[in-house]
Amino acid sequence: MGLLARVVRAAALVPIIAGCATVTGLDSYTKGSCGAACDGGGSSPDDGVPPLGFDATVDSPTGIDVAVAADERSEAEGDDAGHGDDATTDGSHGGDGGFTDSANGSTCEAGGCQDAAPSRYSCRTGGCNAAGGVCSAPGQSCHCFSDSQCGSGKCVRTLGQNDAACGSGGCTGSGAADGFGCLLASPGIPAVNRPVFAYPPTNFDPTKYLPPSTATTIDCDTTYDSSGHAFTGWCTGQTLPTVVAGVAQLTSGGPPVDVLAFGGLTLAAGHTLTITSSGGGNAVIFAVYGSANILGTIHADGKPGASSSTVPGASGPGGNFSCGASAGASQPADGRCSGGGGAGAAFIGGAGAGGVGGGPASGGVARTNVSYAPLLGGCPGGTSGSWACQTSGGGGGGAFQVSVAGLLTFSGTITANGGSGGTSACFMSGCGLYGYGGGGGGAGSGGTVLLESQSYTDLGAAIYVNGGTGGAPNTGGGGGAGTGGLGGAGGTLLSTAGASGTGSSAFACGPYNQCGGGGGGGYGHFLTKKVDPTPCTTTLAPAPVLSAAGTACLCVDDSNCSSGKCVGTGQCTGSCTGAGAADLSNCQLETSGPSGGEP
Repeated sequence: MGLLARVVRAAALVPIIAGCATVTGLDSYTKGSCGAACDGGGSSPDDGVPPLGFDATVDSPTGIDVAVAADERSEAEGDDAGHGDDATTDGSHGGDGGFTDSANGSTCEAGGCQDAAPSRYSCRTGGCNAAGGVCSAPGQSCHCFSDSQCGSGKCVRTLGQNDAACGSGGCTGSGAADGFGCLLASPGIPAVNRPVFAYPPTNFDPTKYLPPSTATTIDCDTTYDSSGHAFTGWCTGQTLPTVVAGVAQLTSGGPPVDVLAFGGLTLAAGHTLTITSSGGGNAVIFAVYGSANILGTIHADGKPGASSSTVPGASGPGGNFSCGASAGASQPADGRCSGGGGAGAAFIGGAGAGGVGGGPASGGVARTNVSYAPLLGGCPGGTSGSWACQTSGGGGGGAFQVSVAGLLTFSGTITANGGSGGTSACFMSGCGLYGYGGGGGGAGSGGTVLLESQSYTDLGAAIYVNGGTGGAPNTGGGGGAGTGGLGGAGGTLLSTAGASGTGSSAFACGPYNQCGGGGGGGYGHFLTKKVDPTPCTTTLAPAPVLSAAGTACLCVDDSNCSSGKCVGTGQCTGSCTGAGAADLSNCQLETSGPSGGEP
């Protein structure tokens, strides 16, 4: 083009360029028109002329200089375009330092498309579910597609998640995976699989039982019989636990147990669960594979003795097992009207008083059980002497255990008290002005209550494993008057040994009140313990921690997560910079975003 033509064209461009230039040059013109072209919208002011390829300054060139420069550049580009060996074919960079936008083919100067919309997306770590982990849009889920991307060293191929990205051999993991697709195992964050407890509970193996999938709410008064292994009066619409009867305890020397497996348990306030047995039966364990709320009342008590009987009252579940010398002593056949001895448990039982020449009956010895393994109930009291009639002792308190995988909240009441000794209702004439009555039976000892959980909240709970009160002799027969002998008090938390009965061992066939009362039962065992859970076994440092429910190991630092981001919810001991949606391990879930930027 000749000089005159160039001058004419430059003159035509001056008003347009002057409208785009600023005090600092033509940057706004250059960016605006280039950005619009690269984004696929708008056009440059000269309707087809490429944007200017120089840096405008405060000393902006004149309109003529600009036009001339632009025209010369246009001719040069036209010349270049005529040479096939100089043209680019990859749509990125041309020979003059510009590039062609891959979305719409617009040609732009290098550094002049700062406002162009992104045309490629990627994951900060991992990839989308396409060959090589390539992403095609923002917001696509990001997962591992190679074992090397996982802290555990194993990426799990999952259909619709990363199967296309994994290809033929990039993912060799198998089993439970985190939200990023990595196998939950050491040396990464390990898995905690239900229904395994996070700690080894006492007396049973939790892996042997399968609880129901839904939690149970006991919102009625109901009874469980550990001899018949069933409930009566069950609550309408509520999930029954899985009952496995007659299980041998892990530690020998104790009675069989009925294991009742619950997915979760709530005993509603104002309602009572009674656990009974026929003379002892099996001990009872509630295995709760979740959290438990005991807001109501649970009874596992021994029954009282009876007049004119030598059979002790029924012990609570698991009671009266291998008691030996811990049972209260009975009076001999010619024990006259003397009382039976009280049974021992954690503490000794009281002696039965002699009456009308009869001797005392010794109380049961203590039977300590510091480990609560095996689970043992209380023991029965002894029978009175034979004059007038014999009166039986009370049954021992039951053996009841609650093991909770998660949180135990307790604001109710649990009792495993010993049964009182029988009170004599017999009377026989002779040996004195008014004759004589029968002696009182010895009391049963308190049972055992064990509560264990990963975490424990006491909101005013009450646990009683008291010994029963010794039975009284009959002192009202024959029209006589007087106080007579008395049964001994049962052991309590404040006064643990059973007290001895009262009466008279002197042989004097006169006052009817010489007959003896039974001894009180000794105090039993109870324990509530918060069990430190088994650590999440892995080589990670700092080590992940167990969730409150015991169902997952949680990250405590960004380095724990294969995604590199841990979301803190109070568990962090290191640096947790994650935010938003997280998986069960509290590791941040990843989605795709613009290439080179954060998702």
